[in-house]
Amino acid sequence: MAVSGEEKIRGLIRLLPVARALKQDLEKALGMEVFSGARNMAAKSYEGLRQAAVALTDDPYLNALELEVFPTATDKEKTAIVALAAGQLLAYLEGQTGVGAASGGGNYHFSVQSAPNVNAVTLKNVDTRIAARLLGGEIEEEDSEEDDEKE
Repeated sequence: MAVSGEEKIRGLIRLLPVARALKQDLEKALGMEVFSGARNMAAKSYEGLRQAAVALTDDPYLNALELEVFPTATDKEKTAIVALAAGQLLAYLEGQTGVGAASGGGNYHFSVQSAPNVNAVTLKNVDTRIAARLLGGEIEEEDSEEDDEKE
């Protein structure tokens, strides 16, 4: 049963931080690959949010946001599906309430470095002994032409 007016807007606004946190937490879990075992809880949390929004409004779009997860989906796949749905629900809530970027939404960006960055540098005309010292190693002395002439 849908509510009207100010009560509806206030109810939807109360769902915003929860939807934003769910979306961000799922994105972090996917980025850091720590989603194992959390997929059912994430799906339950999302469906609870969606049902709360349905109770506040009669918008048929919310029916389109119902989760459809294949039974054979892996933890990663299910987490990704819930993250996508949570993002869509968050966008819906922000659009209905007019609350978005001003409250921390919209421009959110999360990045995880899962592999080391390697920068290769080519040094030219550098004395190998100096380079070795700078890099914290030692270099074996090479036979030079002078040593060959002395023999």
